[in-house]
Amino acid sequence: MHDRRLSFRAALAAAALLVPLAAAPARAQVALIPDNNMSAEQMRFRAEAMALATETLNAWRTAWEADDVRGLMRLYQKDALLVLPGVGTPSQGTRAIEQALQSGLPRLGKVDLATVDAAVDDHLLYIYQKFVVEPGTDAGAAGTATLVMQREGSRWKIRAQIFSPEPALAVSGNAATPAQAADTQ
Repeated sequence: MHDRRLSFRAALAAAALLVPLAAAPARAQVALIPDNNMSAEQMRFRAEAMALATETLNAWRTAWEADDVRGLMRLYQKDALLVLPGVGTPSQGTRAIEQALQSGLPRLGKVDLATVDAAVDDHLLYIYQKFVVEPGTDAGAAGTATLVMQREGSRWKIRAQIFSPEPALAVSGNAATPAQAADTQ
C-alpha cells in the first residue's frame, strides 16, 4: 500500500510539473511519457529540460516556416548532423548544413511534427517524431524524425536531426497530419 501511495504521489508530482507545458501556447510542445521509476527530482529535471527544449523547437519551427536559414543556424551545434526530407545525403557541420538549408528550405513546404517519445539525461535529449512535410515545390513527404539535442549551458542546441521518409506514407496533393500518417501503420 505504501509503495502504491509513493507511485501515485510521483505520478501526481509529474502531472503537476507538466501542467505548464500542456497549458502553454507553444506550437512545438513535446509530450512526456510518465515513468513511474523516476524520482520526483528526476521528473522535475526532465520537465524543465523539455520546457527549455520546447523553446528551441518553437524557434526552429518559426525559422523553418519563414525560410530563415540564419535563424535556423543559431539552433544547430557547429558539428551537427542534418538529413532533410527527400535528401539522402547527410550534411554535417555549419557550412554543409547552411548550404543544405539554403537549397532545401525554398522547395520544402511547411512541416508538421508530432512527438512519439522523448528521453532526456543530463546533457542529451532524444525526441522521436512523426512528420509530414506539406508539398512545396517538391512533393510532400511523411515519416519519422529523430532529433538529438545537447545542452549548452542553460540552452539546448540541435546535435542531430534526421528525417526518414517512409515511402508508404509519402504525400501527394493534400498533406496528412502526423496522426493520420501514424494511423496508416
